Amino acid sequence: MNSHETQDGTAQPRLLPSDERPSGAPARYTLRYPSSWAHLDLDPNTRDVAIRRRIEEQARGTQAKREHVDSLIRQTRKSAREAYAQGALQVGCMIQFLDDGSTLHATAMVLRTRIPEGESTDLTYLMLAGVCRTAAPRWGE
Repeated sequence: MNSHETQDGTAQPRLLPSDERPSGAPARYTLRYPSSWAHLDLDPNTRDVAIRRRIEEQARGTQAKREHVDSLIRQTRKSAREAYAQGALQVGCMIQFLDDGSTLHATAMVLRTRIPEGESTDLTYLMLAGVCRTAAPRWGE
């Protein structure tokens, strides 16, 4: 299942069909972000334009250099593509342009994963495994 199948047009998560949920799994979740955060559009048909528009609007009126804004757009698009490829249900993002032209950038991603029978459900081990998969070098990049 991919993230597009679990989101409505506003990038908000929708209920997962009961036949797609393991028994005992929650039907829904809610995350509340501060008003400075936004949901990244993960839909491959609209995300690049949506990300560019959001970042350029935020950069308007700041001292951010064009090269820095373009780099931030590329990085955010890459993050959204990777999140979508990993089956992210939702990605929250906060980008603040500071007075000196630099940025403060944070991302929170919600993934649904199945834990193989007999494997640890300890969040530390699950996070470590995910980081190792994400951080593994990719040839040709």
